[in-house]
Amino acid sequence: MTRLEPLEVFYPAEAKHQNYVVCHLQNPYVQAAALPKVAKVQEKFKDLLKSPQDVAPGQQQERQ
Repeated sequence: MTRLEPLEVFYPAEAKHQNYVVCHLQNPYVQAAALPKVAKVQEKFKDLLKSPQDVAPGQQQERQ
């Protein structure tokens, strides 16, 4: 059985882990696993996702 409990403490990931996929588009794992999963979620939930122009400035990171 899985029990859900309120989060007491949140530890943000280190900076090197932020926007990993965007910063590592040539990584084989990103290409083979992460990007297809993102595409699948975007297709399935397209009616629930914000379009890029609806994202507030500073929330969307440029691809490098």
